[in-house]
Amino acid sequence: MKLEEIYQPIADDLKAMDSILEASVKESKNRSIQAMSGSLLKSGGKKLRPALVILSEKAASAGKNSNCNHDELIMLASAVELIHIASLIHDDVLDGATMRRSKPSINAELGDDVSIIFGDYIYSKAFDLIGKCRNPDVFDCISQAIHAMCEGELIQVYQRGNLNLSKDHYITIVRKKTASLLAACCHAGSILGNHTNSIIVKTVTFALGKQLILLTALRLLRKSSRVSPGLKNGLVSVTFARCFVAHKQKRYIETDTTTCRHTDY
Repeated sequence: MKLEEIYQPIADDLKAMDSILEASVKESKNRSIQAMSGSLLKSGGKKLRPALVILSEKAASAGKNSNCNHDELIMLASAVELIHIASLIHDDVLDGATMRRSKPSINAELGDDVSIIFGDYIYSKAFDLIGKCRNPDVFDCISQAIHAMCEGELIQVYQRGNLNLSKDHYITIVRKKTASLLAACCHAGSILGNHTNSIIVKTVTFALGKQLILLTALRLLRKSSRVSPGLKNGLVSVTFARCFVAHKQKRYIETDTTTCRHTDY
């Protein structure tokens, strides 16, 4: 199933989210910031995180009266997309990446210093939108996710060049850096949908998010014909580390048309 099919029931909500997103990042009267913001919005994206917010709210409120304010739901969806975008801007600086979504990255065009501050600016716009939702539980949920994301990034940077990186440590990095925000999107959406058991949604989504990211990483490793910027800077995935060790020990990686796996992974 394609994302367009999954998004079909919330197509109007995502269009509204795009409008809020554009209005938010282009709010500055400074022409340079407006130009950077406009270029950022043109890069597109899958919009997975805002879709999870909206779908989770609808799922949590299904079959009962919901007190969810639609404008607040769209602002929250826009905020999590801005958080994701800001994290990518900072990631490109750390990785020394020159391309993002088939276009030159901001750090490649304007330098690392501008990229770091611009990423901070996007984070500030995200929190501005979350504040307008006027829900302390949502604010706490997203704040904890961002804390986890930063912690995961710090752990990953600290582990640069570590070819003995364990599977458990790698999963911890993935869970904090990526799965935590995916889980928070569903959890926050369910909070707005007045779901009394939203903690269940959070728990399930952590597991789903972790598996989704691991599967994506394995597919990219199998399909990629070029070395990633992160790898050039010593950011080692557990898959790469195991492949390296297996090569040194003259063992083989079993690969077929759908999976890439190690015999003891």
